[in-house]
Amino acid sequence: MLKKLLLKIQYFNWANDYDSTRVKEMKYRAPEILALAINNSIKEPKLVPIIVDAAIGTGLLSQKLQRHFKSAVIHGLDFSGSMLKKAQEKKVATFLKKCDLQKEYWPVESGTADIVACSGALEHIDNLSHFFAEASRALKKGGILGLTHATSGYIRDSKEVRNYSKKYIQQLTKNAGFKVKSHAEHHGVRLIKSKKQIQYGFLVAEKT
Repeated sequence: MLKKLLLKIQYFNWANDYDSTRVKEMKYRAPEILALAINNSIKEPKLVPIIVDAAIGTGLLSQKLQRHFKSAVIHGLDFSGSMLKKAQEKKVATFLKKCDLQKEYWPVESGTADIVACSGALEHIDNLSHFFAEASRALKKGGILGLTHATSGYIRDSKEVRNYSKKYIQQLTKNAGFKVKSHAEHHGVRLIKSKKQIQYGFLVAEKT
């Protein structure tokens, strides 16, 4: 409970300058790379009607996805009301809903989404099994799951952020009923104080 409260306070304080800090100062490229990987995995992007941006934040990923899927209806989910307010100001999603993605039932009808995308959030999630189960439930058969996860760079065994190996993420993905289509690694963000590059995994999988 205390951890969740502290995280909410952190994102409340971060919401106003999240984009400038994350993108400009920390060289955050993950949304752009992930959106392109998702686009490349779909034969006819123009036909994609429903996208769920899980942990939409201020809408950085949805902005990139809109460029590839111009006609899509985007459902943005996030546990931070402050972040959702920023996303609303940008008009990057059709629907925005508050939701704790690792504990609550996602407010998305089962088997309706063509894409579930998540950038920059898995390193803050403890209950990944619930996350993958809900992503699978929301997606229709043949739907695409696209996500990022930190693989190295963060303090080992940190209570706030954590690194997940590619092997572990792939196993969770397969257990949830997905077939991995691609899983690359790139530098995703640079820490301001230490200047250390955080390595990210970029996974794209298809629901079987």
